[in-house]
Amino acid sequence: MIAATNDAAVNEAVARACRKHGILVNAATSPDEGTFVVPSVVERGDLLIAISTCGTARRWPGRSGRTWSGPMARVRCLLEKMANLRRRLLTEVAEEDVRRKVYQAVVDSDVLYLLKAGQTHEADMRIAEIVKAVAGGTATSPS
Repeated sequence: MIAATNDAAVNEAVARACRKHGILVNAATSPDEGTFVVPSVVERGDLLIAISTCGTARRWPGRSGRTWSGPMARVRCLLEKMANLRRRLLTEVAEEDVRRKVYQAVVDSDVLYLLKAGQTHEADMRIAEIVKAVAGGTATSPS
């Protein structure tokens, strides 16, 4: 079952009901509510890559216990920032299309390069600028 309505409360209720009855469920607005995740899939010829962060990427998939290090540590940092941004926007921005535009703008920005250069504060500031520019008045101020 995939619970993917525009109402997070409905998705969570569906997820609870499914879990109660032993039905596999993916809750689009609350991954922690579900029992499985659906990764993004990129296919280029013979190459197929499945990507899922679940907001808490800790290990490099397929590397049997190897932790993130070097350049991949920067990617992990970006994933964590995106997960935090996602949680924030889910509570502050009702419009899914606006949230998607914010995510895409962050990915298309120089945030990863700032993280690569060790400029974490600057990356956080850039994310805040993007949220303000893209979401404008639809996002409430951080608490």
